[in-house]
Amino acid sequence: MDTTQQTERDTFPVSFCVIASMQDMHDSMQGMLRSLPKNAEVCIVLNEPGKESHITELTQHEDEHRTIRSVKWTYPHGKFDFSFARNLCNTLATKDWIFWIDCDEYLVEQQHEGIAEATVRHGGGVGGFMCGQASLSCYKRLVGEASENEYSNIGQLRMYRNSEEFKWEGYAHEQIAHTIRSAGYSVIDTTITIAHNGYSGDPKKLRSKLERNTDLIGRWLADNSKEHPLYTFYRDTYVRDTTALIQMEKQ
Repeated sequence: MDTTQQTERDTFPVSFCVIASMQDMHDSMQGMLRSLPKNAEVCIVLNEPGKESHITELTQHEDEHRTIRSVKWTYPHGKFDFSFARNLCNTLATKDWIFWIDCDEYLVEQQHEGIAEATVRHGGGVGGFMCGQASLSCYKRLVGEASENEYSNIGQLRMYRNSEEFKWEGYAHEQIAHTIRSAGYSVIDTTITIAHNGYSGDPKKLRSKLERNTDLIGRWLADNSKEHPLYTFYRDTYVRDTTALIQMEKQ
């Protein structure tokens, strides 16, 4: 057996965590996987609706470059929860740092070195890193605010320490930065940028995502009190997304 390949496998210091539907596996997952460092561990939570919540036994696939760990989460119809899926995916990660990425996103190879360097460049007080998400979106065109698609780059907390203290919250537009800061760690900016294709294509797909998110956020607001630290964020997000859906219907 080639010992050089054995040594190379999983040497990248970050676990890449992915949530994917069964449709994502066919549509876009392979392109995203090809954009990741070849020697990086990948953790995947596959999900599909069913009658009740159920998690299958862990499966593990190894090739000459990387290990792919995965579980399948079956969730009750209408009860999807992005934060549950992300927290479940975190439990698969074995590296000290986690980087989340979606199936409709990808990294350029030049970003790999910067991601690895960020894990060792800063002191122990840093718990997470903000990165950019660059995308071409048909959102403003659909709601009548622009005649063409819009290019945008928004900041998101993408990489964080693999710690049981850090938990995602929220059924959609899930958040983790507040738990990192509450644990006494800082969150700092980086120049790392993820390319995103999810909002540039079929307008029906964007509308479907907005409908899904408003349903999930509405359920979260009903399940949580106004004292929750994320309540205002989700209330404002719900108003924004429902307003956008109303505007789309008028187009």
